Amino acid sequence: MKEKKPLEDWQIEDARSLRRLFDARTETVAEGKLISQMEFGAKYGIGSQGMVWQYLNAHRPLNLKAAVAFAKGLNVKVLDFSPTLAAQIDDASKHELERPALQLTTYVDEPQLQWVSSAEAALLSVFRACSPAQQQGLLAIATNFSSATGNESQTDGRPARKDSR
Repeated sequence: MKEKKPLEDWQIEDARSLRRLFDARTETVAEGKLISQMEFGAKYGIGSQGMVWQYLNAHRPLNLKAAVAFAKGLNVKVLDFSPTLAAQIDDASKHELERPALQLTTYVDEPQLQWVSSAEAALLSVFRACSPAQQQGLLAIATNFSSATGNESQTDGRPARKDSR
């Protein structure tokens, strides 16, 4: 059996800080009661109640995915409970700005490769996190903004083609 690596001091302190924030969380608006560790883990993609407990009690080191999920669920910043992981996220985001990501975009009539900057990827992440109604609102704002700046777009949100003839 593989021996479990002990957590570093900063990881234990992160877990303590996270636990304080988790225990101080406010009531959910919809139910008027605190959600359980099981519900929290399922709702924010952390995992089972056991996984949530392990993170909160320093039995498992926080990883970036879990830290971001806890931050989202608690409506705080990762920095509020883990300066080390927040610095790693900051460092990674700076590196990501240095090179765009290649993404295959397929439209019904024309598959194409596109370079997507980190800013565009960030907008896409925000868009995907919204409800369908919020997405429609964002599309309306973008369309109005695009029209006001003279940068017309097609009805599906893609930029209009400029004729090169």
